[in-house]
Amino acid sequence: MPENQRPRGNIATDHPSRRWDQVRTRTIHPNDPDYPEAMSLLELVWGGAAARSPPLYIRGTLPTRPGIAVVGTRKATQRALDFTGELVKALAEQNCSIWSGGAWGVDARTHQVALEAAAPTVVVTAGGLDDPYPSDHAELYERILGAGGALLSLQADGATRRRHQFVQRNYVLAALTLATVVTQAPAKSGARYTAGAARRLAKPLFVVPGEPWSPKGAGCAIELVKGATPIACADDLTVALRPLLHRLAAGNTLWPLPYSAQQTELWPQEQSASPPEAALDGDGASRATSHDRGPDEQAPSWDEHTALVLSALGDAPTHSDALCTSLSLSYLCVCQALLTLCLHGVVVEAPPGHYRRVR
Repeated sequence: MPENQRPRGNIATDHPSRRWDQVRTRTIHPNDPDYPEAMSLLELVWGGAAARSPPLYIRGTLPTRPGIAVVGTRKATQRALDFTGELVKALAEQNCSIWSGGAWGVDARTHQVALEAAAPTVVVTAGGLDDPYPSDHAELYERILGAGGALLSLQADGATRRRHQFVQRNYVLAALTLATVVTQAPAKSGARYTAGAARRLAKPLFVVPGEPWSPKGAGCAIELVKGATPIACADDLTVALRPLLHRLAAGNTLWPLPYSAQQTELWPQEQSASPPEAALDGDGASRATSHDRGPDEQAPSWDEHTALVLSALGDAPTHSDALCTSLSLSYLCVCQALLTLCLHGVVVEAPPGHYRRVR
């Protein structure tokens, strides 16, 4: 790709480093002591308790500091890249490790600034680690390893890189970190897959507000409607994370276990670019169904607005705007209720913007 066509924020080299082949990839199996416990969250979301966790392939060492995922579009604006850098510096000052996907744009800027701030950074990538992707970032990846960071993948060396693997890595990125931050994202983007995974896993999700009419910011606007926490400056992020970091340091549980998704496969299959359709919501996050509830588990009690929205839904899909009109509720109130109902698996979104009860 010519230099003037590369998204800003990447480090370019003419060819992958000759030293790359000298770095070994090691395998971490689920029964190994250093296998991340957080991978079990994905078992519950995608495959139920009986699903088998996959091995992880790693170069370098996973940091012990709490990890924060910072993601966004490959074609970020310069202002978005600058703001991403401010957030990463603030996270480094909070003694966090910085995780991202290694792509052009926001991901690359995230890793670069983490290195500048002397914070350990982790790349969760798709495909085998013997074939760095994008190849332009081989030098960046070597710097990450040299600084004590790591590269992580679900695929062994030599594996052919396929589209569905990028969806897998987005889920792993959300699962293995304390929280996810989205700085700029269009409506359809890998960053929104990561955001959807964080929401599905009941992890904190922070989003930089974007203009809903802007192609590059519409995804952030949608995530805010879905309940993400807005951040307008670095202080917003550090203040929000501080109690979570304190609780983590004290050994306390930070979030409830996610709802399980029955009869869905743990990993998206090769034929699909995303998890199975039956287990997806509008942005790629898997969802539960009402059948997940055990025979002895009582249905949750709803607040007034959520119960009102549920009572207005039937087998036929109803648009969220129609619910606002018929119930005389604000759009934000209806969206919050719909999100709660979808997370509990009693309501599904199909087609986009329309909701119905699960039979």
